[in-house]
Amino acid sequence: MSLFRFDDIDKKDDAVVSATVQTMRNVGASNEGITEIIELVKNNQLVTFLTNGKWSVHQLIVAIFMWFGKGKLSFTTWGLSEPPLRALQLLKEQGYITHLQAILDHRIRERQPIAYQFFLGIADEYGFAKSHAKGYFIETDTHKISIIITANLNRNTKNEFGCVIIGSDTFDLYHQWITRHLQTIKE
Repeated sequence: MSLFRFDDIDKKDDAVVSATVQTMRNVGASNEGITEIIELVKNNQLVTFLTNGKWSVHQLIVAIFMWFGKGKLSFTTWGLSEPPLRALQLLKEQGYITHLQAILDHRIRERQPIAYQFFLGIADEYGFAKSHAKGYFIETDTHKISIIITANLNRNTKNEFGCVIIGSDTFDLYHQWITRHLQTIKE
């Protein structure tokens, strides 16, 4: 008798690995953290960071759009709250976000109904999945930027870790998953 069973692991070979090689820099959690991240991303560097609760992912998203210009935002998150959604709404109203699509956790309607209703007013496309993933993907005319982070789309006062990756490999991997999932919902 074994303590662990492996026969229930899905053995399909549909896992995809992205291999983008970039110079890597670590950013600590300072009040200047977002500015430092933007400077490094502009120089095509892979940036890993921690927030120490000093800023939230929506603030990084706003800074990226402010620097890199208008584009599309795709994301997946387990949780939402109104202040970050207001920031995204403002970006849409100002023309920075030209298309917003998202995959939300399937129980978000019950857990966060007010934020979910607000989200419906700004989303162009959305769907649901049993998902705890948190990734934010920005595509401008000139760049594909991926933010992989432990934080949901809410105001966050906790420690969060993440990375910002500029380039097609990582972006395409996750963006295609979101797009395929949204397409299967429509069919």
